[in-house]
Amino acid sequence: MKDCIDSNTPVHYCSMNLKKYINRNSNLVSAKNVIIRALPVSIRRLIHFYHIRGWTEFLRDLRSDRRSHKSCHRGSHLFLIIGLPKSGTTWLEQLLDCIPETVQLNRSALRAFPHGDRIAVEGGISRQMLLSAPSNKISFLKVHTPPSLRYTKILEDMDTRFVVVIRDPRDQSISSMHHSLAVGSDPFNALLLGTPKSKRLLVSMSSEHPQLGMARAVYWSKWIVGWSQYVDEHSDSAMIVRYEDVVDDMRRELERILDFYSYRYSEELMDTIVATQEHRQTVERQGSLSNNLSLPGRMASTYRSGTPGGWRDVYDDELTTYAKRIFGKALRVAGYETDDNW
Repeated sequence: MKDCIDSNTPVHYCSMNLKKYINRNSNLVSAKNVIIRALPVSIRRLIHFYHIRGWTEFLRDLRSDRRSHKSCHRGSHLFLIIGLPKSGTTWLEQLLDCIPETVQLNRSALRAFPHGDRIAVEGGISRQMLLSAPSNKISFLKVHTPPSLRYTKILEDMDTRFVVVIRDPRDQSISSMHHSLAVGSDPFNALLLGTPKSKRLLVSMSSEHPQLGMARAVYWSKWIVGWSQYVDEHSDSAMIVRYEDVVDDMRRELERILDFYSYRYSEELMDTIVATQEHRQTVERQGSLSNNLSLPGRMASTYRSGTPGGWRDVYDDELTTYAKRIFGKALRVAGYETDDNW
């Protein structure tokens, strides 16, 4: 079984503080990304070894590949998770990482993932990204890809099965605001810090994102509607997992995903996977979002609170009116509401 939680060490804290410092500075983040994209794939793989966690993950991935070589013929060789930021994709990513046969496609020294691909940086999908997953081994990948024809055509042409994660955008908007406040390099960080606390959520939702060309809330709504409609028409190759259902029964939803990809594991292993993830989340609850984001390697997490329905304690009349106008269709299509009387 994979050890998904590392013990604390001085080196661990040093690495964590360095990562936290970089995350606070948008110029350092941009410089880091430019350097990483310019490096040859063979050199880029060595980045995983700058901290002890990278070495333990490398050894773990070696064991996973040896196991998956014997069993990947049973189902798909790539678990692909698509979801908006702060929608629960990291949770599923962590669950998949605890399966003894899987390796994270974009965060392992054993995979030649094209980090220099601009499409990968922007959250899209390219043929090169999908081809970097070895056909005789099991990999998983999380992306934030929009439901545009450009990307759906690639998925269809390459016969790729995928899971779409959807979360109530009213809760997601709150998580996104806290994430922007915690990460200094986030494009909304300075704006929100300079906004009165009572107005931060509305500003976070309604301000135009520099890369999206529209308000974040508008984009989220279009994203949810677009993928929901696509999955309805392509249920043989795509499935929807709702964040709230994972919170309600993590094991049931993981089993749904594994069954979709034609994998089945023993009851004992499933118990261990779920128990490991529950323990990890207990540890993450004890730390701040900023600390969780700064953890080294694949320990890094965006987890903050994650309580479904928390928006009811936050939304005032102004926010509710705005959300009804922007999220109305998305909430109905995704099954969160039947009308606008909420």
